[in-house]
Amino acid sequence: MDDPLIHRDHWRDSSTRALVAVENGRSVGVATMWVPAANAATYRWTHAAWAPTADGFEDVLAEVVRTEVDQGATSVALDPQRRPLALTVVSVDCDPPVITAETVAPDIPDGERLLGGCPRRSFDVLASRGLSSVELDGHVSDPHLLPVWVRLEPTGQWFHLVEIPVDEV
Repeated sequence: MDDPLIHRDHWRDSSTRALVAVENGRSVGVATMWVPAANAATYRWTHAAWAPTADGFEDVLAEVVRTEVDQGATSVALDPQRRPLALTVVSVDCDPPVITAETVAPDIPDGERLLGGCPRRSFDVLASRGLSSVELDGHVSDPHLLPVWVRLEPTGQWFHLVEIPVDEV
């Protein structure tokens, strides 16, 4: 996110450099502002072909964001109108933290480049806290995440979840 695009009532927290805003007289992090809807949009399209979501699943994911997401380490790429385009969500309900990342739609122009900055920023925040490892929850079918992840040269174990298209079930 480019600082010049941030409206005057938005700024960056000095310790995490996370985008924060004023909402009802108190500062809130990006997870409160953009992540619930962006996360639901991302989840819907990345699972649509092999594990479609049910109506109302957004409420469950919003509760997860509220209770299990590290707002300071979560990163969102916004367009000039401050609409989310890509995000990296850092879950803190486990050790090491679990990272999910992708664009909010499959056809975001320049999606791979936009997504690339999100995990890097999240990793920087986590590293500044002394963390040296994370787990990634993603799919080889995620068109923007896989190339970004490969360039980051990850190490460790992984497994391939078999994705069976809905129309083949």
